[in-house]
Amino acid sequence: MAILLASLLVACSPPRTPSIPDAVSVSANGARAGGAAAVLVPLPSELLIDQLVRRMSVRELAGQMLMVSLEYGEDGPVTRLGDAERELLARLRPGSVILFAANIRSVTQVQDLLRDLQATAAVPLLIATDHEGGLVSRLTAGEEMAATVMPSATLLGIAARALRAAGDRDGARELGREWGAVIGRELRALGITVNMAPVADIDPVEGPGFLGQQRRTFGADPELVADLVVAATAGMWSAGVIGVVKHFPGHGAAQTDTHAEVVALDHTPEELRARELRPFSAAIDGGAQAVMTAHSAYPRVTGDLVPATISRQLLTGLLREELGFEGVVITDALNMEAVAGRLAPGDLALAAVAAGADLLLKPVDPVAVHTVLVEAVDSGVVPRERLEESVRRIMRLKLGAGLFGPAAPGPEPDADRVLGSDAHQAFVAGVRQLAYGGGQ
Repeated sequence: MAILLASLLVACSPPRTPSIPDAVSVSANGARAGGAAAVLVPLPSELLIDQLVRRMSVRELAGQMLMVSLEYGEDGPVTRLGDAERELLARLRPGSVILFAANIRSVTQVQDLLRDLQATAAVPLLIATDHEGGLVSRLTAGEEMAATVMPSATLLGIAARALRAAGDRDGARELGREWGAVIGRELRALGITVNMAPVADIDPVEGPGFLGQQRRTFGADPELVADLVVAATAGMWSAGVIGVVKHFPGHGAAQTDTHAEVVALDHTPEELRARELRPFSAAIDGGAQAVMTAHSAYPRVTGDLVPATISRQLLTGLLREELGFEGVVITDALNMEAVAGRLAPGDLALAAVAAGADLLLKPVDPVAVHTVLVEAVDSGVVPRERLEESVRRIMRLKLGAGLFGPAAPGPEPDADRVLGSDAHQAFVAGVRQLAYGGGQ
C-alpha cells in the first residue's frame, strides 16, 4: 500500500472541480470523443484509487468508513492527542475525524491538533466540523478563536429574499456563494476540509419546524432554498472545503428533535418531490459531493417507520438511482436517539451500510462498529466489494480536495489573518444590513 500511496502523492494533483470523472471517452486515434465508436478509458487517478482500495485489508476498508469523534477523553475536552486517543486511532485507522466545540480553543491549538491527527494516518484524514453559522458555529464557541461570527442560514435567507424582491436573483445567489466562501476560507485556514453544511431542509409554509425555530434553515421557498444551497456549497468548495448537503430527503417539517426521538413525517411521494427534494436535486445537479441523511421516517413514501439513515428505499432507490447521486453519503450522527435507540451500534452500522451509506458518523462505540464490519465481511454477510464501493467514493473525495500530493494543503501559517478578517466582517455587516434594512 505504501508504494501505491506514494504513486498517488506524486501523480495526482487534480484541479479543484466539483467532481472527478471515473473515465474519459476517447476515439480510436486517442482523441476525446462522444460518438458510438468511443470507448471509456479510466483516468490515471481512478486506476490508482482502484489499486489502493483493492490492496487494503478489510480492517483498513472498515476504518476508512468511520468518521469518529474525539470530543471528550478521560481528562475532559480533547484539545490535543493523549495516549488514549492515539491508541484508538492506531486501532481503528479511521478515514475521517469530526471536531466539535470542545476540541476548538485557538488557532494554534487547532492547527497543532490537526497536524498530530494527520501524522497518525497512513491515508490523509478528512477533518470535519459543523459550522453552519448562527446557533451551530463550532469555530466561535471558544473565546480565544477570533473567527467571524457568521449569520445564521435564516438571516441569510431573509437577506437573499430582499435581493430577490428587488429583482436581483443573481445577487441573491452571489450572497449565498460568498457566505459559503467565507465559511470555507476560515475552515480551510485551520486545516478543516469538510463542513456539515449547508442545511437544505425547507420550512413548512405554515411556519418553521424544529430546525427553522433554531434559525438553521434558509426559509420556506423551495426555489430560494435550492439557490442558496447550491451557491453556498459552491462557495465552500471554492475555498477547498467540501460542503455536506443535509438532511436527506428533507426534514424541515419535523417539529421535534431527532437527537431525542424518531420523527415520522407525513409527506406523500408527490409532496416530497415537489418541495423537500428540490434543494437536494439542485445540489446534485450542481456537483454536490456529499449528502447527509436524516434520521426521520417517511411512512407514506416507504410504507414503514424506518429512518432514512437506514432505509435502502431512500438512500439507494431515491438518492442514488432516481436523483443520480454518485458522491459520498454520510449518516447523521449515529449516537442520536432516533437511531441509536433502535439498534445496537454494530447492527445500526450494518443497516446503514446496507441502505447505501458510505461514511458512518460518530457511532456510539466505534470499536464495536469496526469489529462488526470486519466480521461481517469475513463471514460473508457483507461482500468485501460493498466496502470497496464506499471507500472508492471516499478516496475520490479526498483526492478532489487535494489531500494527496506533495503540495497537499495543511493549516495555513497566516490563519490568524484569515479568521475574522476585515473583509469577512464587512460581508457579515452587509448581510445584516440587507436583512434588517429590507434590501436598502
